[in-house]
Amino acid sequence: MAKFRQVHTQFWRDGDFVDLTPEDRYFFLYLLTNPQTTYCGIYSLPINIIVADIGYNRETVLNLLGRMETYGKIKYNHETKEVFIPKWIHYNPLSHKGLLEGVKASLKEV
Repeated sequence: MAKFRQVHTQFWRDGDFVDLTPEDRYFFLYLLTNPQTTYCGIYSLPINIIVADIGYNRETVLNLLGRMETYGKIKYNHETKEVFIPKWIHYNPLSHKGLLEGVKASLKEV
């Protein structure tokens, strides 16, 4: 589990986000930066954790997860309670060898 995430300032101007609602942007930013994230962008995130972290009710969280899937931003497996962010590397580039090792290690946990 990663302890620190940087958000590039271009995040707010990224073509993938300019058409999203503020609520969608907030939710996706949460998915990129919550304490459960890993170096590979695939991690366990039960619905009840999301509810506790961001303060939305379960129905709203399920709606947001569905919208993120519809937009192609994530895949969520309700059976395993795992999030996959396909463009993770776009938002978290591998800037040094240690990060690549972190990716390899976190993939073993998936």
